[in-house]
Amino acid sequence: MQLEPIKWDDMSILANYQTPPGYPPIPIGGSSQGPASTTSPTSSNSTPLPQNSKTNSEEPQVKPVSRPAPDPPAGTVPPKSVPPSVPKGQAPAAPPRAKINVRKNPQSMVERQLSVLKRRHDQFKVAALEAKKKGEIEQAKEYVRNFKGIEQLIGATEGGLPVDMNTVPIPPQEKLGCENVNIDFEVIDKEDCVFGPPTSDADAALTYSKLEEDLIAQIKMCAHTREHFKALGDVASANRFEQLILHTKKDLDAVRAAFRRGDTPPRFHYENRTFTLIQCNTDINDSDCEVSIIRGINFNVSNPTDVDTYVKIEFPYPSDAPPQERTNVVKDTNNPEFNHKVVFSIDRKARALSRVFKRHSIKCQIITKGGWFHRDNVLGNVKIPLVSLETKCTLHDSFDLIDDKKKMIGGKLEVKVRVRNPILSKQLEKVTEKWIIIDGF
Repeated sequence: MQLEPIKWDDMSILANYQTPPGYPPIPIGGSSQGPASTTSPTSSNSTPLPQNSKTNSEEPQVKPVSRPAPDPPAGTVPPKSVPPSVPKGQAPAAPPRAKINVRKNPQSMVERQLSVLKRRHDQFKVAALEAKKKGEIEQAKEYVRNFKGIEQLIGATEGGLPVDMNTVPIPPQEKLGCENVNIDFEVIDKEDCVFGPPTSDADAALTYSKLEEDLIAQIKMCAHTREHFKALGDVASANRFEQLILHTKKDLDAVRAAFRRGDTPPRFHYENRTFTLIQCNTDINDSDCEVSIIRGINFNVSNPTDVDTYVKIEFPYPSDAPPQERTNVVKDTNNPEFNHKVVFSIDRKARALSRVFKRHSIKCQIITKGGWFHRDNVLGNVKIPLVSLETKCTLHDSFDLIDDKKKMIGGKLEVKVRVRNPILSKQLEKVTEKWIIIDGF
């Protein structure tokens, strides 16, 4: 390698040479002049030279002068400035979050249920102590039984067993706030109320009254039918009408609440619903036949206000010894109210029963009572055919009075005959009801 001499004022040429391995960088500017400047001593406009790490660590650093950024062109959105405390390219540190205590703030349903049980347990214990201090020993014992029972529920909940919260008693501390409050009402501000048009008050009240009347009638019909099916033992049909009662009661409560708030009447419509019902007289036994002599109608007698009458009844089963019964005597009228009820025994397993009901009749004799020296006289006869009870469970009609020659003599007798179930088959009837449907509020 050939060394070439260089001038002192031309030290920039050293930048073109590589530093040998194992040696420090060649100092620029001479050892006698101390730290060298990045510029030439004779000229301040010369190009700055690259400096090594040792020189940079010894020389003082010059902070660059910040210049104002030029204004962005019109129509552009300037970028958001980064706070000076946050380094560029790093997201701001998130504020520290408070540590959540899961035990104090239960999240699951079991934990919430357990907290409610423990709170009520403590409330009953405090109430028992207060009642004991007041001298109410019986009331204190009742509270003690309550919180002892809640202790068992707490153990069941901690063991993972289901607990019906509707059966948990309410402590007296919670009852105090709701003793005089009706659960059908909610306290709200006046600003939250929406009033209907003032011109429709009379029409709205009439509509609400009609809706309430129809819904109550539906509930009564469903309740009666439900009890009927329960007596028959048809549980599925009874449950179906029980659900109809619940839905109708919800509609009734909603209509009443809307009326109290002053809302406009809800949208509704009527539809015809057909139900298949099994007619059955559930109040009597299968082996009974009930005959009721209700009243006489306009008996043809010469002394209408001075006649005493009674009825003798003959039932056709059994045929070899027909049983007989008589009513009480009704005095001084030709329109007597007998209201006499008698029950005859029948055997549904006997073949003769169906023949009797098909061919024979109940015989009734209307008899006028005589005086001291006069015997009783037969005013007329009535025959009540039983053939209709083969397919129906109730026979209710009025029958003309006839004489021995089967001529009508004037007057009628009202009679009702009932059996639990028809003799041959069940009586199915389709009932069509006008059903109201609430579409919405």
